[in-house]
Amino acid sequence: MLLRWMRAITAPLRLRILSFACNRLKSRQGRRTSLLDVSILAIAWGNPGYAAGFSYLQHISERTSNTKGTILECGSGATTLLIGSLLHHDDRRIIVLEHDQNWHAYLSRIANQLGLDNVTLLHTPLVNYGNFEWYDIEKALDEECIEKDIGLVICDGPPGKTPGGRYGLMPIAGGMFSDHCVVLLDDTHRKAEQTIIENWRREYCPNSHQLRFKTHTEIISCRS
Repeated sequence: MLLRWMRAITAPLRLRILSFACNRLKSRQGRRTSLLDVSILAIAWGNPGYAAGFSYLQHISERTSNTKGTILECGSGATTLLIGSLLHHDDRRIIVLEHDQNWHAYLSRIANQLGLDNVTLLHTPLVNYGNFEWYDIEKALDEECIEKDIGLVICDGPPGKTPGGRYGLMPIAGGMFSDHCVVLLDDTHRKAEQTIIENWRREYCPNSHQLRFKTHTEIISCRS
């Protein structure tokens, strides 16, 4: 109760700082995003002291600038605000999957207040696909008419406790990837995510290349 009250009291200040951070990012328009830019965003969002998170955000900003096609984000948060701000003056599509209805409503409100109308935030509950659970995207993505043009995936969901974790990305959405799609998978310091990458490469993208960072991994050319 006290934490909820404190969040309510500090919400206007946080929104002002988030607005400042997002406006800095919007002004970049193709210029390199600095560590200061992403640090302000992360701190305003509520991740102070998370140095690896700062590095991940900066990596996302770089890949946002040097990839093409639709961006698919699995799980929403500070990264949603980051890519939405960087591409605010662009016509590039940003599709975000979020399974939690309350969080979806909250982030939709924040994005609206920050003027990020270029982000399509979809409420996609988790469903059973047999051996794993993943986002229920069939109807949602059919309505968005995505046809093999996803050039960048930012994968920070679903939660690790989900049966199969983040494995479902490749079998369910992999057919929509462009030939040189880049996947940024977070939390790869965990054994579960490392196993998912091994399974992806064995079953779906044996010719892919990967770059391992402290807490995340970049996978390139995912289609076999």
